[in-house]
Amino acid sequence: EEAEQIQLLLTALMNQAEAVAGTMRLSKELIDINVLTQEACELYELLAEEKQITLRKNFAEAPVFLEADPVRLRQALGNLLDNAIKFTPEGGHITVSILSEPNVVIIEIRDTGVGISESDQLRIFERLYRGDKSRSSKGMGLGLSLVRSIIQAHGADIQVISSPNQGSTFRIEFLRPIKKL
Repeated sequence: EEAEQIQLLLTALMNQAEAVAGTMRLSKELIDINVLTQEACELYELLAEEKQITLRKNFAEAPVFLEADPVRLRQALGNLLDNAIKFTPEGGHITVSILSEPNVVIIEIRDTGVGISESDQLRIFERLYRGDKSRSSKGMGLGLSLVRSIIQAHGADIQVISSPNQGSTFRIEFLRPIKKL
């Protein structure tokens, strides 16, 4: 088990180093972000149900196509969903939304969790940083750092909007032209 943890840590650090150096390899293909996000949500629905958390989905009505690495993007969304579940108390809810406009695709993951202090918001995307509320939970402080690296490798941006005890919203903006089939 310890060897697996060390391997995960090394892999995460290598992925991060590649992203920071601009050498993260992406296998981009034309994907429907609705489908990919739905798949990511399905992986975490059972975990949410176990905590009696409602997972709501508010996706675009039509397919939303963009060039992305489905494996890496699913990894980033999975990490955000895992954190939302981890830090949302029993009975809360998480809403995953997709908004498509001509030159931007926005994915938002909003929870009714514990929120993030302003001082922690400035640091949560740093490698190995763990905020006060996350120190009692499992993790290495690499998840959000890796998420940001994956999002930036796609030429996109991620930001957090949060207040303590008011929940958090992670907003990903793909500012590239969308290809429609």
